[in-house]
Amino acid sequence: MEYLMTYGWAILVIAVVLGALFGLGVFNGGAVLGSGCVAQPGYLCQQPRLGANGTLFVNIGQVGQQKITITSIGCSSTASEPTLFSNLRPSLIVLSSQIAQGTPFQCPLVSNSIGASFTGTLWIQYTTSQYPGVTIPAEIGTVSTKVSMLGPGIMLSSTVSSSSSTSLSSSTSTIAPLVVMLSAPAPYATSGNTIVLSAYLSEGGAGAPYTLTWTGSVEGTLTSIASDCPTTSSLTIWTCTIAAPSVLSPTPDTYTVGVNDVDDTFASNSVTVEIDPAPLLLASGQGNPQDIAIDGSNVYWTNPGTSPNTGTVAYVPIGGGNVVVLANGQGEPLPISVEGGDVYWADVSGVSSLDYVAISCGLSCTPTVLAYGAGLAMTTDSGNVYWAPFQEDADIVSIPLIGGNILPLATSQNVPLSIAVDGSNAYWSDVVGDNITTAPLSGSGPTTVLASNLPSPGFIAIDGSNVYWTMPSAGTVDTVPKIGGSVTVLASGQEGPEGIAVEGGNIYWADRDAGTIDTMPVGGGNVVVLASGQNGPYGIAVDGSNVYWTNYNDGTIWQVAK
Repeated sequence: MEYLMTYGWAILVIAVVLGALFGLGVFNGGAVLGSGCVAQPGYLCQQPRLGANGTLFVNIGQVGQQKITITSIGCSSTASEPTLFSNLRPSLIVLSSQIAQGTPFQCPLVSNSIGASFTGTLWIQYTTSQYPGVTIPAEIGTVSTKVSMLGPGIMLSSTVSSSSSTSLSSSTSTIAPLVVMLSAPAPYATSGNTIVLSAYLSEGGAGAPYTLTWTGSVEGTLTSIASDCPTTSSLTIWTCTIAAPSVLSPTPDTYTVGVNDVDDTFASNSVTVEIDPAPLLLASGQGNPQDIAIDGSNVYWTNPGTSPNTGTVAYVPIGGGNVVVLANGQGEPLPISVEGGDVYWADVSGVSSLDYVAISCGLSCTPTVLAYGAGLAMTTDSGNVYWAPFQEDADIVSIPLIGGNILPLATSQNVPLSIAVDGSNAYWSDVVGDNITTAPLSGSGPTTVLASNLPSPGFIAIDGSNVYWTMPSAGTVDTVPKIGGSVTVLASGQEGPEGIAVEGGNIYWADRDAGTIDTMPVGGGNVVVLASGQNGPYGIAVDGSNVYWTNYNDGTIWQVAK
């Protein structure tokens, strides 16, 4: 006890529930019989509640004063570290202040029947200010609970632990803390969707008249939303549905509810929701745009055109502006890459050449031909261009960015479709050979098949540890370690996944048939739709802030915040 009084509790509230909890009384401590959480030394965990889909709601905290930043959280049905962690968005810093933002995370259920028992361990992954680049896993507690009825929707929860009133009447002095909940679809609201606010009294108060005051900060401007929400009720649950702003920015919106009894405001609280901006149209009127690339200033793409020799290579500033054509009269330019002030592409028609032009030139420069026999598989790094013809018995080769000797990296590959490189190796997909293969960039090593017997693997992307690819025919997004191992299906049930990119611990892909731009953590988790209603999304690129893609069917280029 002396230790706790000296250092105090640093309590972090991660509140994740799915759907409206109407009539369940889950905020009553006796609502879930047999529930509890036993914390490991140095941590706190309380009041676990588990939904039928495996989503866990639990309060966790830390003992002591060392600041940690929680990057992800996971749940295991055994005492071992879980294989699946849910990335927090944003990461949560644990010090001494209460934090009221959360994220859903899953527990592996044996049975999803209401009332079924579950026992497992809770884990977090965190970093410290002393070693910000090192992610540390830690088991924080053992949870025992039962499956309850939690409906659809993502909810963030915030609690008030003390009254803001200086004098409370006896009729309200025993009221437990007010809990404010906020839900947003899938899981962040976009323009045209609605936001659901629900206020709950966790104990007592039924039958007594209460007045609610609702306010919202829409894009930083405090706005009363009382006209859209009930203001008086004798129930313990109030729900308010409002429209998301029609014009959105990355600024989070904050909504506050205060509860009055007859005379006194006895509790109030606020909750902040991140509302993702709607997609931004960068360019239209393009000729069936396909592959896409970015640098710090511009978005580049290839237009194969709608008739022979009408293909172009073009760019537009990030955020929008005038479209600049770098090359026209091309046969069928498809893959594209940007490196060192130059744009590289493969024109796969006719003699199929590998070309480049300086970005600063525009149409005043004639593109330079680096080599012939290029295909769909093409990429660059700071020194070389890597490519292969789109044919059976194809060689994977490289050439310096400014031209020179061609270096074979691998021979006799079966129709390479997509290629990616890191500092040491090249990785590619064989759409006919049904393999994901790698070979050293030096050209002196053997090829290694990382995954085989795949049903026509599509485009690929890499990060420091893994190779990721889409499989349109199977409707999946898969991964395998760079050093080899088992193939993991990260996302299934996709309609037509095509272009793929990796950035910041997440993968992004364009589902051409579903018309969506999707994302999920590289380690697995829920698929989040960043944009829907797209007309044939195909190529995709990602930077630290945005996702960019081409719509093949309607000739448009788009951007949306991550």
